[in-house]
Amino acid sequence: MTQHPKISILGTIVYDRVGEITSAGGTFTPNTAALATLDSLPKLTEDYFYTDWVSGCSLLLNLANFSQCPSFDPRYFLYYEDLDFCLRYGQQGHQIAVTPLLKVFHDTSAISDRNLFTKYQHVTKSYLIHIEKHGSLATFVLTNIRMSLNTIRLLIFKPQQGLGKLIGIYNYWQARLSQ
Repeated sequence: MTQHPKISILGTIVYDRVGEITSAGGTFTPNTAALATLDSLPKLTEDYFYTDWVSGCSLLLNLANFSQCPSFDPRYFLYYEDLDFCLRYGQQGHQIAVTPLLKVFHDTSAISDRNLFTKYQHVTKSYLIHIEKHGSLATFVLTNIRMSLNTIRLLIFKPQQGLGKLIGIYNYWQARLSQ
């Protein structure tokens, strides 16, 4: 951060337990709210590269660049909170980058996969919040239709995940309608 003071949010390369890259930041497409995770390193001319977002498991902040302490949106419990965080501060002009000089080994979803009902509940609600905030109205409507149809399929073939998605959709709409 001392060598590159303009970078406000810095991520690292994230590896899984066998040493494969699982995240090197990612890109975001407005309106469709589509995100892509970089799973390989681009050719580097510096010791960092710019990206739209970085993984929350390895997010470093240059607090000197913030007039107030940055914060996560409290509506997210798990999933998509790091993406939202980066998008919001990126829109304010903060630079977001990834450095390959630091490595984090992270066993993604090792804990949350122990309870698929709860995992799907949180990921579904958070995804709907993400689409509402960062997607177009058409994307939001289509996502709700697609998600509802997928939930019906999951209820039949993978009941634990399907029920989790159903409760996640319910929790999202309950919170949304009570605002």
